[in-house]
Amino acid sequence: MRIIVFVLLTFHSQILWAQLFDTSIIPEFSGEAELGGTLTTGNTETASFKGKFNLFQEFDDWKNEYLIEGLYSRDAGVTKARNFRTLLQTNRKLTDDQKYLFANLTYRSDDFAGYESKTLVSAGWGSELIEASRHSLFAEIGPGYQYTQYTLEQNQANQHQFLAHAALTYKWNISETADFSQQLIIDAGSQIDGRSETSVSANLIGSLAMKLAVIAKYTSQQNSTLKTLDTETTATLLYKF
Repeated sequence: MRIIVFVLLTFHSQILWAQLFDTSIIPEFSGEAELGGTLTTGNTETASFKGKFNLFQEFDDWKNEYLIEGLYSRDAGVTKARNFRTLLQTNRKLTDDQKYLFANLTYRSDDFAGYESKTLVSAGWGSELIEASRHSLFAEIGPGYQYTQYTLEQNQANQHQFLAHAALTYKWNISETADFSQQLIIDAGSQIDGRSETSVSANLIGSLAMKLAVIAKYTSQQNSTLKTLDTETTATLLYKF
């Protein structure tokens, strides 16, 4: 598994360096950073933090995405939630600007989801199915390989599986000051992992906005003691650049 990840990272870095050292190409950067949290002391002691950073790099024929996000929650000295996700994706635009090839590397860990970490490598074909002034819909599909690692306490053998990867991303520019987004990701192999994120953001001032999001994560657990569906509801400050 480490070899596959190393090869993908090496391939991506070669592409990136080739892009950066081509002086005829000037990359355009854009991104979002969001942060939210609560902290209480006294009779009730709780702490909760949510952070996310998403960066996009645009070239004539390539588009790169870098993402890192995490959630931490603690109540009365007991950790209630701790998860982390990072993503690296590169898209190669085809002759038809609405279609592209993609390669994706995703790593995620969750202390309360029945596994220690999952590493997914996938590649395939993508298309912008809807391109309008206020609406866009992207679809991606392709094969993937996932390595799931468990802790010693979970007493379960690490898992390797080939799977089918699919993603849908819909964006709606409601107005000049409000946006709606819906993303759905499904990885189907011997187990099924699904992730849905629904969000609405509204501008406060300049590039600063308030974002409300509901995230639902589904895993077809082999361990019957765990629930198959986890949800997160968050309110964060969002900065766009």
